[in-house]
Amino acid sequence: MTADTILTCTTIMFHIVLAVATIVTGWWAVKKSRLFREERPFLKVTQSVSIRPISENMVHVHTAAILHNMSKVKVEPKSGYCVVHGIPKLSNDDVQETNTDEFMVKLNEKDWGDKGFLEPGESHKSFFDFIVSNEYLAYRSYVAIDNPESQETVWDDVEIVDNKPEEAYDA
Repeated sequence: MTADTILTCTTIMFHIVLAVATIVTGWWAVKKSRLFREERPFLKVTQSVSIRPISENMVHVHTAAILHNMSKVKVEPKSGYCVVHGIPKLSNDDVQETNTDEFMVKLNEKDWGDKGFLEPGESHKSFFDFIVSNEYLAYRSYVAIDNPESQETVWDDVEIVDNKPEEAYDA
């Protein structure tokens, strides 16, 4: 074997090993990127609630809910709702029999703007307004968005706001 033959064989072997290494590296990169990619939709729901008296007996409960698409796929929420519960002042004897009054606003597909969906990283703000009695000590606001991928409602947030903080602990 001459030096030229050995050099040619070495060059061919080098290119074969380089091609195999490139294919294996590409396969590994594709597999890894799919491993960390979230294929299911996920919304983060946050809200802020404010209370404003509008008369002696009535208050305006305003809930601003922000839906933020945290996933890497677009989310198409179909429905959801905002519920405000009025929490009455209770004595120690009434604690076991707590009943709250419920006020609800339902959402539908039209409430998500013109597109009807949220792209990855996109946010949408929805507003809910309730006129309710001023008799309650606090209000609990609950926003829930139905997951179109399953039967469960998984995207939600709860916030409690005092209506009469000065009376909260008077017994």
